[in-house]
Amino acid sequence: MTMDDNYLHIKVSSSEDAVYVEVFPGDHLLASDQDASDLVVLCMEKKVDRMLIHDGVFADSFFSLKLGVAGIFLQKFINYSITAAIVIGSHGVRGSAFFDMAAEANRGEQIRFFQEEEPAREWITSGSVIPL
Repeated sequence: MTMDDNYLHIKVSSSEDAVYVEVFPGDHLLASDQDASDLVVLCMEKKVDRMLIHDGVFADSFFSLKLGVAGIFLQKFINYSITAAIVIGSHGVRGSAFFDMAAEANRGEQIRFFQEEEPAREWITSGSVIPL
């Protein structure tokens, strides 16, 4: 995987309790099985099992459950034991199928969706914040 400055912006961050990869938007929007695999490889290369994915990283197809893109990413994260805080901003419209799926995922301990960055960062570093 080539993570140049135009693909995505990546930063390894840490707190007292956790080291995690932050994924910021770049020129490439994530929307494929290969993109999901690239994120897993990124975590493995950085030797971390936590990730904070910022708003604006995913293509619109991620938010259409009919297309199955979100499911691909979530399944990869689950399969490889990656804890992910995903900031979705205004994409998590209440009453939408995506919001319902995100709310269901938030009941678990491994993947959580947030509308804002700060609660996502608090959760990924401590696991104590309630999402959405």
